[in-house]
Amino acid sequence: MLSDVDRKVGVAVVAEDTTAPAGSYEILDAVIPAGKREGYIRVKIANTAELASVSYELTVKLEKSADFNVGPEQYLTAKLIWNNILPAPTNNNLKRSYNMLIAGETNFISTSLNSYSTSAHLAIVDALGWDD
Repeated sequence: MLSDVDRKVGVAVVAEDTTAPAGSYEILDAVIPAGKREGYIRVKIANTAELASVSYELTVKLEKSADFNVGPEQYLTAKLIWNNILPAPTNNNLKRSYNMLIAGETNFISTSLNSYSTSAHLAIVDALGWDD
C-alpha cells in the first residue's frame, strides 16, 4: 500500500557476515519514500588506502520498524561490497587494446586476459587516461 509520508525501515548490521571494520561505514537511513513501493538504504563508506588491495563487505538485515513487519527470511538480507581495486577490462575492445599495448603472449587481437596484470593496467590508465 502506498503512503503519503516517508516510512522508516528497520535495518541492522549482521556482524558475523561483515568484514568491514567499525568506522569504515555508516548507515545513514533506510526509507521507503512517500508515494513509492520501493525504498533504499543509504550507506556512507570511507575511502581508505587499504581498499586498494582488499574488499570490505557489509551485510545488513531488515528488521521490524514502526511502519513495517518483516517479510520472508530469504528476502531480509543484503550485502554491500566495496574496494578500490582496478577491475580487469570486460569489454572485448578494451581487452584487445590492453593486449596490443602490453604486447602480451597472446595474439594482439585476442580478447583473452591470460597476460593480465593490474600493475600494467594501472600504467595504461595513467598514461592514456582510460576511464572506462
